[in-house]
Amino acid sequence: MKKISKKDMYIFNNDVLGLIKLFGAVESDYYISGGYELNTELGKYYLKIDDDLSSVYSIFGRFENVEKASKMLPCNPYNGKYNFHSFNREECIRGLETMLERFAYELEPAF
Repeated sequence: MKKISKKDMYIFNNDVLGLIKLFGAVESDYYISGGYELNTELGKYYLKIDDDLSSVYSIFGRFENVEKASKMLPCNPYNGKYNFHSFNREECIRGLETMLERFAYELEPAF
């Protein structure tokens, strides 16, 4: 399988950052570096965008409230992991966006 180029990974990272900031994501040290957190109806969701050059786009995430999240989503019922992986950039982002639209709090536009 062909590796994702640095340029395509850069575009992916910027697209994901733009999306999560619409939902109030802030930097977090949960993943040591490069991580973010945001509030959702299911509790805090911690995420990290994979910036390693590989053949798949990945967004790694975990819910703090495992019990609540696992009742509403097919996340790992033991640790709350809820990741997104795809060979297609848009598909990976769309998966995250769908979850955020359903459970996250969208910020009001500033005028």
